[in-house]
Amino acid sequence: GYTGFEMDNYDLTTSPGDPAMPHKVYRILIPPAADESTLKLKITDLEKLDLKGEYEIEPAPPFATWDGSKVVYVWGEDKRIVDGRNLNVYQADEDYPARIVKINSSGSLRKYKFVEIDFRPFAYNPVRKELAYIRNIKLTITYREKSVKRGALGTDLTRDTVMDEEAARLFDNFSSAAGWYQAPAARRGASSGDKFDYVIITSNAIESHSSKLDDFVAHKEKLGFSVKVVTEDEFGSLTGQSPNGRAEKIRKWLQNNYAALGIKYLLLIGDPSPDSSDIPMKMCWPRNNQSWETGYKEGPTDYYYADLTGNWDKDGDGRFGESGDDTGAGGVDRAAEVIVGRIPVYNSDYSTLDKILQKTIDYETASGDLSWRDRVLLPMEPSDGNTPGWHLGEGIRNNYANPRGFGSFRIYEQDYGIDPVPEKTPCNPTNVQNEWQNGYGLVTWWTHGSPTSAADVFSSYRCSNLDDSKPALVFQNSCLNGRPETTNNLGYALLKNGAIGTISASRVSWYNPGTWNRNGSNSDMAYKYSAKVLEGRSAGDALFEMKINESASGAEY
Repeated sequence: GYTGFEMDNYDLTTSPGDPAMPHKVYRILIPPAADESTLKLKITDLEKLDLKGEYEIEPAPPFATWDGSKVVYVWGEDKRIVDGRNLNVYQADEDYPARIVKINSSGSLRKYKFVEIDFRPFAYNPVRKELAYIRNIKLTITYREKSVKRGALGTDLTRDTVMDEEAARLFDNFSSAAGWYQAPAARRGASSGDKFDYVIITSNAIESHSSKLDDFVAHKEKLGFSVKVVTEDEFGSLTGQSPNGRAEKIRKWLQNNYAALGIKYLLLIGDPSPDSSDIPMKMCWPRNNQSWETGYKEGPTDYYYADLTGNWDKDGDGRFGESGDDTGAGGVDRAAEVIVGRIPVYNSDYSTLDKILQKTIDYETASGDLSWRDRVLLPMEPSDGNTPGWHLGEGIRNNYANPRGFGSFRIYEQDYGIDPVPEKTPCNPTNVQNEWQNGYGLVTWWTHGSPTSAADVFSSYRCSNLDDSKPALVFQNSCLNGRPETTNNLGYALLKNGAIGTISASRVSWYNPGTWNRNGSNSDMAYKYSAKVLEGRSAGDALFEMKINESASGAEY
């Protein structure tokens, strides 16, 4: 059999076909003047313990997705895969990994500049079957400083405290390094004008035709937010990076204003169709350079409006968000300067927008018996013969729902010998719909998908049957449910009736066959998002905290 690893706060590496071994990403603050392109890492002390015996380390599984007719498996670049093993590693008489610690990436979270360090506490020789444990390690990070004046962060950034709580949770050396980013005493508490922590970006047409937008703004302000509505009157004349379309202009407005106005939350209201609509998603190309597959290269996203400090077209080729070309120092860093959500508006359907806005007001002001919100619905379908899906449901139920007093209702394809048995089998749309009508605060599923359906779970045409007075947060762990060019995609159909918020994939999403909680997989995202919601995070905070904590090693997926 294989040697298993269990280490608190460590994930297993996910490079397909290579030994799956523990690793942990540390995020370390560096001084504001540090030049990220000059970062270097040096091991200054190392204590290694050779473990007795022979060890067989299991290879990490491939990433997989559904192409509409079959499961497609991908293994990555330049590998010789035999029986699931990369022979480039398993036939090499040398330690794996070649580097037990490395710089993954660097970036900025608003004013905070950081570096991600990936540490692997074991070294494995697959030919000799030898395993060594790194008991202690000391590292030195070096860099050159840019030629900038003291205080070059600027007044707005030095006074910017919007993400300080998030930074304290995210950065391992925050307590000792936060002083680098404090404003001089004379500037602390000073005001540079009006502040708006909640910004709505929409079109003039939507602002003038919506009968509920003003009510929604007033409602948010009653909750303690300071709200600003922005239209093309403010961003339309700006010059963003090439090609300077609507998306670039909107992002330019945000870059110009997020620190000065103290923006934390951004709500986009408009047509999300990429690049050519009123409030478009940005079409990105995370897998554009991969030779191991010819499809699935693009992915439209609103994250373009969240990560405002990185250059999403770092190489200047017009293909935004390419893994490798547009990541690394100065590029996409996955750290969100603002938390972004969206209400789609298709074909000038202002009445549906108003319904969603009013539902949100009602949800946030509701009183009486709200016990239905303390229940979780968990429909799970097999993805393939080795991935039955139920492990995700059990993980959410046993590790987060039960300990925090949430009820759960599991709908699986079979009972799988689980104790206690799932509340309902099999998993099919009728069973899911009938149970969902009872009202649930959170719904998380796992299955294959298309723009309008989650296979054997739910579909767009069924959404009208749900009770919209008991709307759920829904994590749709399926391919394509959020395809923005499809005007009745399942994510939007649920938002119209049955959900208060939805998380859905704009293109295909990727899972690891035979597992359910490998970092970077869609099922791990579903698990960690659900966990954060059940821990009490808001929907937006849960999503963006989950995203930055997913491994950069799986970014191209």
